[in-house]
Amino acid sequence: MAKVQLITAQWATYLHEWYTTWFNKDILSTTESKVFLLLGSNLGNSVAIIEQAKMLLSEMFGQAPAESAIYSSPPWGFNASGDFLNQLLIFNTEFGVNEVLAGCLKIEEKLGRVRMTTSEKYTSRIIDIDLLYYNREVLNTATLTVPHPRLHLRQFALIPLVEMEPQMTHPVLLKTHLQLLKDCPDKSTVNKLDERD
Repeated sequence: MAKVQLITAQWATYLHEWYTTWFNKDILSTTESKVFLLLGSNLGNSVAIIEQAKMLLSEMFGQAPAESAIYSSPPWGFNASGDFLNQLLIFNTEFGVNEVLAGCLKIEEKLGRVRMTTSEKYTSRIIDIDLLYYNREVLNTATLTVPHPRLHLRQFALIPLVEMEPQMTHPVLLKTHLQLLKDCPDKSTVNKLDERD
């Protein structure tokens, strides 16, 4: 019996090494996480920039996302001449949360995002990729807070969430997206892109 178990273990190891070598994927690590990303832009051709970001993210995750409509809304927390366009993307991934964050930052940089070093917190930007949720995990580190700490205060984040996952419950606030939208203090006008004209 011990010999059979040893052979079985050796065969499993061989299969794992073969699969990893040829398919570049860990057969023993198939647990996927659901990642919610909110794209935003109010500089340049925002529709084209969001499409570029979506393409790069799809390449990173190896799949096309579930996606909301694109929404238009005025800047939140500061004044600017151009409205923001936002779109919610949902991916399933085996990447850890820090890998997701690092990948998003690299894509922002590739598309021309320059992070301000001044104390000004909110500014116009060519692209912004916010990590709203990583599954239902609650994380608070020096570099990342998940769920996004202000999503419940922003209609431009909540409306796409209601479109895609209306009954999903916020793991900290314990309210659905529908409830959070109803309670949201932000009363900005948020329109689907094709409803702006």
